[in-house]
Amino acid sequence: MIKRPILLAAVLLATAMPAAAAPAPKAPAPKTPAAETPAPKTPAPKTPTVSNVFESPTAPAPANEIDRIVFAKLSLLNCQPVLCSDAAFVRRVYLDVIGTLPTAKEAGDFIRDPDTEGKRQALIDRLLEREEFADTGP
Repeated sequence: MIKRPILLAAVLLATAMPAAAAPAPKAPAPKTPAAETPAPKTPAPKTPTVSNVFESPTAPAPANEIDRIVFAKLSLLNCQPVLCSDAAFVRRVYLDVIGTLPTAKEAGDFIRDPDTEGKRQALIDRLLEREEFADTGP
C-alpha cells in the first residue's frame, strides 16, 4: 500500500520526464571590452521610509504588572514589542469582543479620535456594554 501517493507521483513524474523536455543551459554572454571595465560607482538613491500601516509609530509602555512581565521576557528574547495601528486595533477588537467588523462610520470615528491615551480602553468598555457581547459567565 502506498502511504504517500503525492510524493510517489512527483518522483515518477520527475524520473519519467524525457531529457529533451529539460531546458538547455544558457551559454555565457561573450565578454566585450566594455563589459570588462566596471561602471563608475554612484551612490544608491535613498528610498523613502514607508511606515507600516499595521503598526503604531508610538512605542508601547507597560501599563501594569502583566505588561512588565511580558516586556521583560520579550527583552530577554531580543524582541521589541510594537503596538498595532488604530485601524488594525479597531478591526481586531470588534471581532474579538462582539464578533463582527465595525461599520465604516464606527471605524472612522475611532481612527479620527484625537485621544491617544484612553480611546482604546474606552472602545473596549463600550463594546462590552453592547447587546452583541455575549457574556457566558454565571
